[in-house]
Formats: sequence, C-alpha cells, structure tokens
Amino acid sequence: MKKLIRLVSAGVAVFMLNGCGGSGDDTPSAVTNFLLTYDDINDIYVGVAGIDYSCGPDAGITDIDGAFTFVPGDDCTFYDLDDTLSLSANEDELYISGTAGGEVGIADIYYYCDSSIDGVTDIDGQFIFDPFSFPQGDACTFEF
Repeated sequence: MKKLIRLVSAGVAVFMLNGCGGSGDDTPSAVTNFLLTYDDINDIYVGVAGIDYSCGPDAGITDIDGAFTFVPGDDCTFYDLDDTLSLSANEDELYISGTAGGEVGIADIYYYCDSSIDGVTDIDGQFIFDPFSFPQGDACTFEF
C-alpha cells in the first residue's frame, strides 16, 4: 500500500510541476526599433552610428542607420553624446525617429540627461543635449 501511495504522490507531483517554468521562449513579444538621427545641413535625416546604449537589461551600439532596439516600458540611455557628433550645423540636436530617413519623429518621449537637461521630444522627435559635457559626453535617458 505504501508503494501505491508513493507512486500516486509522484504522479501528482509530476503533473503539478509540469505547469511551472514557462514556454522556454524568453524573447519579448513587443520589440521596437527606432532610429537615432541628426538633421544635416541639407535637411536630410542621417543615422548616428556607433553610439553605445542600454535599454532595460540589454545593451548595444546604434547601427549604420542609427537603429536601436528596445521593449516598450524600458528606459534607454545613450552614452557619450559629445561634440564629435558635430556632423551638422545643429550639433546639439538629435532626433528619435520611427522610420529610415527620419521622416517620422517620435514626439512626447520624456528624457533627462546627465548635464541636467530634460524635457520631452518635440513633434519631430528632437531632443537637446550638451555636446560639451566633460570628461565624457552627455548621457541621456529616455522613458519609452
């Protein structure tokens, strides 16, 4: 009889533990891609490549188009935004865009920078930072 009780108990435990864990797929379902761009002197939005960023637990470097990936709800910080980005006449103006070419700016994203600048992105997705922050460039965090 004791063997039967142990066998039944073991079977019940297997079924109970079978629901624990998860699907094994840890990839978030709502990954979003935006672009970090600047407006060159010809009013063409150009991707800013090579900027270190971290979004939630993930980190990366913007690609040649200025693309970065995040999960909505994560805060994203861009590091070392400095005067080496002076690729345009407006070197302290960058944009968060939703499409290649930067035609669609993402408005109303709250951000704050180490240089004490804060605000929300404007209708074009523009945000302001201090390109002359020392010893490193400015770092700005966006609350997506």
